[in-house]
Amino acid sequence: MLAGIGPFADSSAVVSATTLPDIREMARLSPTEIVGVVYPTGDTAIYDVYSSAVLWEAPAGSRVEVVGLDHVLVSTGTRVDVVRWR
Repeated sequence: MLAGIGPFADSSAVVSATTLPDIREMARLSPTEIVGVVYPTGDTAIYDVYSSAVLWEAPAGSRVEVVGLDHVLVSTGTRVDVVRWR
């Protein structure tokens, strides 16, 4: 069971408190940014792990994969787009 999510140091100490939502799937974009799929809605967004800010949101019901530091692959039904999110 996942008890929480947040930035940790190599020593496993919590670096800072966070108010990130309940993220069940994630992919790392950079040292401070993740793509996260929120439970139970399944919505995908890019978050800053230190501030918990939503930096970008995918269309509802889409699947998102990281393809570069500034780009994600967004699949909505039969359509697939490479999106520059920042």
